[in-house]
Amino acid sequence: MMVRLLLRRVREHRVLFAASLLAGVVGTTVLSTLFAFGTAVGDTGLRRVLGERSAGPASLVVSADVPRERLGAAHRAVVAGAGRVFDGLPVSVRRLERSGPYALPAPAGAAAGDRPD
Repeated sequence: MMVRLLLRRVREHRVLFAASLLAGVVGTTVLSTLFAFGTAVGDTGLRRVLGERSAGPASLVVSADVPRERLGAAHRAVVAGAGRVFDGLPVSVRRLERSGPYALPAPAGAAAGDRPD
């Protein structure tokens, strides 16, 4: 009984029903398009801002107690790790070597065997 009444009303007002269905489809399409556009604009703006910024403030501090004969391998490992951490962005690595017992900085022109302590 209820289904018959519903079908009769839909047949009587089929133009109104079709118009409301079309309005729903058009509204959904417009909202989906605006959402996609807003997302694309936000992503583009974020990429532009991040692309113009210098990566200078970002830093990665690594400290380790490494024997002198393994410093080269440790330096290569840090450079490779920094490249992975910063996802392929240009990376510069600075070394600060200190002596073990007193944590004194190594002199600028020191040879490999010179120990400040």
